[in-house]
Amino acid sequence: SRIDQRGVKHILYDKSVGGDEKMKWRNVFRLVVFFVLCFQASYLAAQPESKVEEKTFRLPSDGSITLVADEGDVTVRAWEKNEVYLKMTMTARGRDREESRRLLEDKEIQIQEGPDRLLIRELDSRYEGSRFNFFDLFDGEFWRERHWRSVIVDFELTVPRGVRLKIDCDEGELQIMETEGKLIADIDEGDVFIEDVRSPDIQLSVDEGDVRIINLRAPDRGFCRISADEGHVILENCDLDEADLGSDEGDIILRDVRVRRFWLSTDEGDIETYFRPVRDGQYRMETDEGDLEIRLPAEASLSVRMRTDEGRIDSDYGLSRQRRDDGELVEGTIGRGEGILKAYTQEGDIYIIEQR
Repeated sequence: SRIDQRGVKHILYDKSVGGDEKMKWRNVFRLVVFFVLCFQASYLAAQPESKVEEKTFRLPSDGSITLVADEGDVTVRAWEKNEVYLKMTMTARGRDREESRRLLEDKEIQIQEGPDRLLIRELDSRYEGSRFNFFDLFDGEFWRERHWRSVIVDFELTVPRGVRLKIDCDEGELQIMETEGKLIADIDEGDVFIEDVRSPDIQLSVDEGDVRIINLRAPDRGFCRISADEGHVILENCDLDEADLGSDEGDIILRDVRVRRFWLSTDEGDIETYFRPVRDGQYRMETDEGDLEIRLPAEASLSVRMRTDEGRIDSDYGLSRQRRDDGELVEGTIGRGEGILKAYTQEGDIYIIEQR
């Protein structure tokens, strides 16, 4: 401290205090990045080897398939046969071709077959017998002996059209086409694409990845539930009874969707919808930080309640607005008011547009 000419005491801070601490952590960070880059370089320099296995199984159209995959893409198509065609493409990366071949030989895929069920499970032995900790980053033996992403397996299945599917993937893309049975899928990191599917029940959980569904048909009490953590959820040209769609950090988009009831929710994302409401339909959408764009056909018939805490509401339907602090409230009727539409955003705007 010091006292100036007016007798005022000033506290002087030594900027070097704390600077050493910051420098120490910067050096640690640089060291970690160095080791990671070294590992990536060694991975790219590895010698890959591949092999393909094909198998066929008898399975009725009302049977079930469970697939547990580690790293790799999964593709499922349907056909009219009461059998499953399975193709597995395995790719290994070792330090040399000999090690890559050994990794391929050691890779285990467990298959259990029953009269009306099929289980396919990829066994992951990468972490057996050890646990990772921070100081492993500085251990040369760790980098020499560990085989990160040692074997990647891509699965291709052609299945009976009505089969029930349960799929669990760690890292990889999932594609489902032309099936008609119940679908449950849990994806850790990867996009999901579904097209030309007719299903009474779809349940998807995705941690990091987008979900896109085209031409879904599930009108007879059909239900679609999608939960995404970091990714967009998009439905296009779909006809279903009920939908529950949520994303933490992503947009929700409906394009030409006919649905009796939905609940759309995001934490940090926009919601864009063009849907065809039905009589006695119930529709609810909400977001914490995002805009809502609602497009409706000319024949829409809805009782509407929309609210923003911080934002404005614009409408093509001449609905009266009430100002409330930093937000607005709109209540009114479109057409005969045969359904119910509720929309809310905490920080964002709402636009309700007549699709011409």
